[in-house]
Amino acid sequence: MADRQNFCIHSFNSNDKSPFMKKQYTYSDFRQMYAAAEETVQQFRNIDEIKFHTKPAPSAWSAAEICSHITQFNRLYLEAMQSDLDENEVGSSDDKPFSPGFLVRKYAAWMEPPYKIKLKTLKSFYPEKDSDSDSKEIILSSLIDVLSATIDFIDSCEASNVDAEKTKGRNPLLRFLPMSLTEFLVLMDAHQRRHFWQVEITIGKVSAPES
Repeated sequence: MADRQNFCIHSFNSNDKSPFMKKQYTYSDFRQMYAAAEETVQQFRNIDEIKFHTKPAPSAWSAAEICSHITQFNRLYLEAMQSDLDENEVGSSDDKPFSPGFLVRKYAAWMEPPYKIKLKTLKSFYPEKDSDSDSKEIILSSLIDVLSATIDFIDSCEASNVDAEKTKGRNPLLRFLPMSLTEFLVLMDAHQRRHFWQVEITIGKVSAPES
């Protein structure tokens, strides 16, 4: 049996449903989503350094490259949200929850692990070239930094009474696609949890004894 080490995130199966997949969200929900992500990344610090950088196959990504990819994706989305807030902020007059659109909810559910369909990664989201040479600590610290910055952004939006459903911007890659702050945060989290699961599977593969 593969050595799962002491960082197992979750034993996913087809009947699992994430507690973060909802029809409506509050700022408290958003904070919990990204605090849980920070906790998961902290667990990755228990992964052996060599295994963290080992590819399970020549064409596959190592755990280091997966984490680098998540950092790049989250950083681009966070920058887009910050820009959208500066340009299109809409205030909220009450404490109503925020709802992502139907298509975004379906797409987020489709990304939910364990996934069966692989998505092609755009070149702008390929792991950074230094992923193979940077230490585990550098890579994980970068990811934790962007997650912490996202939580700070959430806190700032709540303090300013921003309506995360009505404040909209554009997807940073698909500029024709309008997205609310709620939809950005939901998709970011679905995407990172998809890859957290991939890290777990990858480490399981590189830890398996050779036959």
